[in-house]
Amino acid sequence: MKIGILGNSHVASLKQAWDRIGADHPTIEMVFFAHRGTQMSGMQAVAGKLVPDNPNLREAIIQVSGGRPEFDPAEYDAIVIYGLGASVFIFDEEGPYSKKVMTIAAENLAKNNVSYTLLERLVGISSKPIYIGHNPFIAAYGAITHEGAEKYLASVERLNKLIYQPMGARLLPQPPQSIVNGDKTDPIYAKGAPGLRVEANAQDTRYPDHHRLHMNDAFGELWLGQFLPLIETAPASTSAKRRHPKSRRGRPD
Repeated sequence: MKIGILGNSHVASLKQAWDRIGADHPTIEMVFFAHRGTQMSGMQAVAGKLVPDNPNLREAIIQVSGGRPEFDPAEYDAIVIYGLGASVFIFDEEGPYSKKVMTIAAENLAKNNVSYTLLERLVGISSKPIYIGHNPFIAAYGAITHEGAEKYLASVERLNKLIYQPMGARLLPQPPQSIVNGDKTDPIYAKGAPGLRVEANAQDTRYPDHHRLHMNDAFGELWLGQFLPLIETAPASTSAKRRHPKSRRGRPD
């Protein structure tokens, strides 16, 4: 099985984890396509492929993917869109807001980012299974409680029914064991987070230990550890009727 993963700098944690554990999954091949920030919004749908619309993005795609200048969904059995501003609105039924207000807020948060822009473009050119991995929660600072992730997990399923299932996609949760304080990441997963190499002959870089936005390869291994059984046993169904909305430019992640 061949998996294509599109994303931004958050992909580095998955890529480094896969470099370490890939040999344990000989039937799986993963190819990564990524650039920093919101640069992936330049991947345009052209003749059934996602093609970079500028030389800088093209060079990054070639470097990260190992020589491929564009993304052809036909070559892959499943697709992952990771990071790129995707996030989860946590529904709080006990809070002060009505269900209608929370639904509107959740839709705005889910759709105004590069992740959703690429999802729109992909469903217009491919019927392959698509999985969404949202930006990891920021690492906790200060006091840490191992508060349950029940509201978060319920919100992921609600977003799937509301937004992603009608698109023929599936939003995957952040590994629950990495979550603290209900909506933060355990800071142990932010220490030594790798940077994304997009230049030829670039050296490996790591974010400083006080950095809280990007996660390390231990986190990447956790994420892949929950993802791989899904594709090794039962790939996401594409039987749902997909909407084909007009593509938009992505907003900052």
